[in-house]
Amino acid sequence: MIAQSKWQNLKRWVQQAEPNERILGLGYVRCVSAQQIRDLQSQHNFLVIIVQGTKWISSSCSDIAVKAGQGIVFPAHVNFTITNTPKDGAFYALVLFFTPEQISSVQQQYGKILQQSQAKKQTFMPFTVDETVLSAVLHLLDAYQSGLAPALLDHRYTEILLSLLLSGHGNSLFQLPQSKWSDKVSQLFSLDPAFDWSVANVSARLNLSETTLSRRLKEEQTSFRQLLVDARLGHGLHLLQSGIEKRPIAFVSELCGYQSASTFSAKFKQRFGMLPSELQKTVI
Repeated sequence: MIAQSKWQNLKRWVQQAEPNERILGLGYVRCVSAQQIRDLQSQHNFLVIIVQGTKWISSSCSDIAVKAGQGIVFPAHVNFTITNTPKDGAFYALVLFFTPEQISSVQQQYGKILQQSQAKKQTFMPFTVDETVLSAVLHLLDAYQSGLAPALLDHRYTEILLSLLLSGHGNSLFQLPQSKWSDKVSQLFSLDPAFDWSVANVSARLNLSETTLSRRLKEEQTSFRQLLVDARLGHGLHLLQSGIEKRPIAFVSELCGYQSASTFSAKFKQRFGMLPSELQKTVI
């Protein structure tokens, strides 16, 4: 009965969250018709908890269904195709992103627990969200609504990470790849995707020559231009999917650094398989 009440609280939060409210590290997905988004990738690990409906996930390794009451941890830098399928007229999910600093803090404080947890087999599979994890998530949502200071919010994220570890489902969050130059460049782009980024201003911030930066990105089988496109399209996906921007696509494209709405729409469809206007129509 207590767990059921907590699920209702979580569902209420996802349903009633203000579309125009940007909360760093915390988001949701709400839609009234199926959304299929291909080539989805994040720079960070993140947790998704399904509140209503089913999320279908396809990768090079497997096809997975994540149902209401379940969660799944997405590893960073891996491509997925996802399909959000409504049930009883809607799909609702909560999304939590974890920063490297938050994960590192848990590693330092709870190394023994992490070591015991990592002795178990690593799998990319959905899991039933138990009451401990659910309570930790609700504590975080209450903290945001109460306007707690960022330092205190970090403690709430730590509680979630620790509850995932103790329940045996957070191991992959701590399998961090070694820092890459492409990650550093992408992190800069994420600060302001619409900014007029150039090889010159990025290399200056990273204390590299332009030639060295281009060479190192090539060694990692990517390029400055590709990373910038990925960052801008990813930002557009976030704005549209979370319902933050329901204004004309031309306005959204400007927020993502594109002066031409048609160019933005074409690149968005090429990357994710849906036009921005099509995705926008599915969002609650």
